[in-house]
Amino acid sequence: MKKLFIIIALITVGIFYSFELSNIEFLVQKKPLDEVQRRFNSDLNELIRLIEDADINLSEDSVVVVSSHQDVRNQFKKIEFLLAYLDVQHFNQNINGAPLPKLEQHIPNIHVLEPKGLQVLQELIHDEQLDLTEIHNQYEKLIENLKKYKSNYYINQLTDAVFFESLHFGLIRLYALGVTGFDSPGSTNETINESEISFNSMYSYLNEYKDYIKDASKNELNNLSNTSNVYFKDSFDDFDRLEFLKKIIDPCLRELSKVQKQLFIEMPNQRVPGIPFAVNYNAHSIFSDDFFNINFFSENYGVNEQNLRISLGKKLFNDPILSTDNQSSCASCHKPKMAFTDGLSKSKSNQLDGFVQRNAPTLLNAVYATKFFYDLRTDRLSTQMDHVVLNPDEFNSTYKEIEQKLSNSEIYIAMFKEAFGNEEINRERITNVISAYVSSLRSYNSEFDQFVRGENISISEDVKSGYNLFTGKAACATCHFIPSFSGLVPPDYIENESEVLGVPLKYEKPYQIDSDLGRFSNRILKEKVDFYKYSFKTPTVRNIEFTAPYMHNGAFRDLHELMEFYNLGGGTGLNIELENQTLATTPLDLSEDEINHIIAFMNSLSDRTHMDY
Repeated sequence: MKKLFIIIALITVGIFYSFELSNIEFLVQKKPLDEVQRRFNSDLNELIRLIEDADINLSEDSVVVVSSHQDVRNQFKKIEFLLAYLDVQHFNQNINGAPLPKLEQHIPNIHVLEPKGLQVLQELIHDEQLDLTEIHNQYEKLIENLKKYKSNYYINQLTDAVFFESLHFGLIRLYALGVTGFDSPGSTNETINESEISFNSMYSYLNEYKDYIKDASKNELNNLSNTSNVYFKDSFDDFDRLEFLKKIIDPCLRELSKVQKQLFIEMPNQRVPGIPFAVNYNAHSIFSDDFFNINFFSENYGVNEQNLRISLGKKLFNDPILSTDNQSSCASCHKPKMAFTDGLSKSKSNQLDGFVQRNAPTLLNAVYATKFFYDLRTDRLSTQMDHVVLNPDEFNSTYKEIEQKLSNSEIYIAMFKEAFGNEEINRERITNVISAYVSSLRSYNSEFDQFVRGENISISEDVKSGYNLFTGKAACATCHFIPSFSGLVPPDYIENESEVLGVPLKYEKPYQIDSDLGRFSNRILKEKVDFYKYSFKTPTVRNIEFTAPYMHNGAFRDLHELMEFYNLGGGTGLNIELENQTLATTPLDLSEDEINHIIAFMNSLSDRTHMDY
């Protein structure tokens, strides 16, 4: 019997050894990673050389300038996925950040980060009048910052896991920022070609691992690479972003996860110690309901009693006991049947016939944000309550008063005990359960989501056209980012954007700017800078069918009025003068049919999951 056991054991070991030999060899030798490292350093050096050449070749001949710069961008696109991933902050601030001033977030004082890098150069080089001095200055800064980047220790910390993460990250970036035109302000002529270069380069880098990838996965990736060429032949306006997502991007992401598991490369669940990724890189689709990692966005997850806390939070949400006069609840302004809005231009206050400063935004998917309120005044979902409870125009109450009321209720005493293990009722627990409930209002099961995920077989041609316009010609997705369709910025999804649109007081002539200064007046001293005047958080367009009227002041009664505003070029198109409008000021030249298709797409994002009760 003992001999039999030994024989079986030896056979098992032999089978395992022969089956996993290549992977064990891979793990020990790490030859593919060495080649990735070598190629990356070589490609980075070539990028620096091309920038130096472009700087030398600066002249009044715009054709030469544009051509030299395009060589730079093409080389950049080959390594963008690694450059961006290895040091996100340096990349966004110095190499390819959006051409808008920003504030340094990690210091208490006002420190404006001036825009610099390739996106700034893109606008300068495609300007009608070349500013050669500024182009030269930007090239010099870019060279300096790339050399700093090269000496950064991150480059020497490249691992197999980091490499595969960068591929996931790069594919999401390519789709959400590349083919949408976000990364090529001033000109979209080369957008699709640049995306092709980026895609092919990622595939080429992955091929360093081909000897260790199973044939089935290798063949699938080859097929996806070959098929992608069909899509990249189209122009910017003709590019089918919907089919490209379904047939190329999502399958690539799924196959990458499969290969990673084959090679025993564990995906870390956090980039910074203690902070999980905002994105679940193992999600089935960019439009999966688990694409966003709820453990990053919510303060409430990971407890056994979570369902009990959600139930308690829901009860409190609908109970006027939170207001000092017992007349107003959270649900008074956030009505479930209206996608948790109230249908008003400005929400009612507790004062007789009075109104608060702005209207109630939807709470569906509100958890997927890192800044809250139209003016981005708080960075925690739980602290939103403070601004409602203590506001004289809203609940006009105190937490001490609320605690006393709840402590006089046998029902609430029992519910708090069940949710937390004891009867204590305090401010922290009250905000915890309400934010837990709001965090549960996640809505990624619309007709459109289901179609992308392959759960339904068809949507209308108008919806398909509308999505491709939304993510292409109409440039909606350069502010309302995929897949939240809000200002949550890909591919990290850790920052919320605000925009200056030039929203009028009313959408009727003579047009005049609404006096609400938005983010500039949010009482955060460091954000009191001119470029935040009239700046407001970019809301989601999910469930937009139910959330009229639109904008913080309800200036637009319906989606046709809203689309007309954008089509004209925002406030500038209404002859409202603003120094810092972030929206493109040129008309979109959308036809009536195209506008109707975009509206059809936005309506396909409706999801009544949490609305019918």
